[in-house]
Amino acid sequence: SDSLHVEYHRLYDVPLRTADKSFYEQAVRKVAADSVGPFLRSLQPRHPFYHRLLAMLADSSTPAADRPKILCNLERCRWRLDDQPYEHKKYVLVNIPSYRLYAVDGDSVMSMRVGCGTFKTKTPLITSRISRMDINPQWVIPRSIIEKDIVRHVGDRSYFERRHYFVRNRRTGKNVDLEKVTWSMLMDKNYLVIQEGGAGDSLGRIIFRFQNNFSVFLHDTSSPAFFSRDDRGVSHGCVRVQNPFDLAVFLLQDKDDKLIDRINYSMHADVSRLGSNNRRPPSADDEEGFVELPDTLDRSRLISSHHLDPEVPLFLTYYTLFEDPRGELHRCADVYGYDRVIYANLKSYLNQ
Repeated sequence: SDSLHVEYHRLYDVPLRTADKSFYEQAVRKVAADSVGPFLRSLQPRHPFYHRLLAMLADSSTPAADRPKILCNLERCRWRLDDQPYEHKKYVLVNIPSYRLYAVDGDSVMSMRVGCGTFKTKTPLITSRISRMDINPQWVIPRSIIEKDIVRHVGDRSYFERRHYFVRNRRTGKNVDLEKVTWSMLMDKNYLVIQEGGAGDSLGRIIFRFQNNFSVFLHDTSSPAFFSRDDRGVSHGCVRVQNPFDLAVFLLQDKDDKLIDRINYSMHADVSRLGSNNRRPPSADDEEGFVELPDTLDRSRLISSHHLDPEVPLFLTYYTLFEDPRGELHRCADVYGYDRVIYANLKSYLNQ
């Protein structure tokens, strides 16, 4: 239904095409010229998966229990988006219910596991383009996490240091001494809590950025154990990727060996030794509290960011019946409950 189409996409970051004045004027002209049939056929989805689902629905051997799932995914195929994966040779697609990412370049398909948002912190549906990768990124912690988890640790310097958190006054750009951080500061939007980049950072060693309205990204993780689970709803909305270095190489237009080496080196280098952080906690034999560590970093091989040219199309989708780029059909759990919402709207249009 068009009303469901509009409501669904109002909540998410997916460009859509709706019927405007020019559409209705065109429809009237077609009717007047007695070409209603061709006009209606021109409105049918071009999504290849749509016709596979239609055939499944028409197949008498399809169990009745499968019809609601087929109808819900048929409805998704009907939504007229501004962009679709099949319109591109090279793209990245994440299907949230299957918790998998596909990096496609023509006939070449790379697949990997991902972690997505929990039921309470859902990953939004997004059509965008990956424009940049940042290596060893700092994590600017969202307000919701600060207010729920961090503010209660005010006064516990070791909590912040163990997690490599620091507090910055966004107006002055200066860091605040942890001994002077107060509850009211952390509840004030003018103060940021930031996690240093490097080993142990929640974003992992690399992040893939794209334009969206939700501050959601693809990124590495410092806690990869969850990839072995079937239910990988683990994040606050971002998508955590299992093989981030492989994805980085895929995104590059020119497979520059020197650039690839710099990305790989930077993702494994001990960047905590940069600048004034080139220190370690004291041991029992230290007389002055801290000793300097040998600086072994090869700074000529470090890279902090790389812009993609061209940008690579990205699709964060939600199909509970999903045809992957190799043509294999996957039945997925309705992890966010969207099928229930769609089917509740569709039932009034079905013959009971």
